Amino acid sequence: MGTEIWTLRCQSCDGEFDVELPAGQRVIETAQTHPCPHCRKQPDQDAAGTEALAVWHHVVGFQPRKN
Repeated sequence: MGTEIWTLRCQSCDGEFDVELPAGQRVIETAQTHPCPHCRKQPDQDAAGTEALAVWHHVVGFQPRKN
């Protein structure tokens, strides 16, 4: 099984960063919990609904990668 590279944008510092996940793993869980490597901001895990979208990292790119 391969991996997938997702590009996320931090809502705190606007920095972009890549995360590599196993194929089929849901990126939303990473966007909700992964700290930004630039500013170290971690999304608010207690946020809900539209409020959550304002603090989670946004997905801005995707690249399938074969192993």
